[in-house]
Amino acid sequence: MLVLNFFGGPGVGKSTYSAYFYSMLKMRGINCELVTEYAKQKVWEGNDTILSNQVYLFSKQYVGLTKLDGKVELAIMDSPLLLSLLYQSNIKIKDSFYKMALDCHSEFDNINYLICGNGNYTNQGRYQSCEEAIKLSSVMKKILDYNEVQYRIIQQYTGLDGIDKLNEQIEEIYTLILNKRK
Repeated sequence: MLVLNFFGGPGVGKSTYSAYFYSMLKMRGINCELVTEYAKQKVWEGNDTILSNQVYLFSKQYVGLTKLDGKVELAIMDSPLLLSLLYQSNIKIKDSFYKMALDCHSEFDNINYLICGNGNYTNQGRYQSCEEAIKLSSVMKKILDYNEVQYRIIQQYTGLDGIDKLNEQIEEIYTLILNKRK
């Protein structure tokens, strides 16, 4: 199974891009599913205490992903497994958690995108300020670089300006999946 991961800080468009890629690829006949962000569901419920337990949140994302393995060609994640490394703050388990997250990520054939923000930020459904979100985006890039995780940079687009550029990326993924079918 191919896994399409969207990385970045809060509010850069991970969920929006995931939904767009999902719908465009699904309409083109790709057997794909969207693995949504469990943590955001908890935020909308007002359950912010669970957000400090990255082991629990990671496991929810991992289960959501593994149940699709062997059943779909592509899983699209707006909260990739390695995003948990950005929020993991329990020093006692830091090393073992990092290793586990990297090992679980490596189980799959991943295409990774890092979304670079353009300064547009909406704090609805989030606990971070714009400044905190920018810092977290920078830290996410450092985590990926440090762990030698390959990724493509994609810009945060607003409105219809970036649709053509996003569609180019979708076409590449579509072609990749068609080639895997052969």
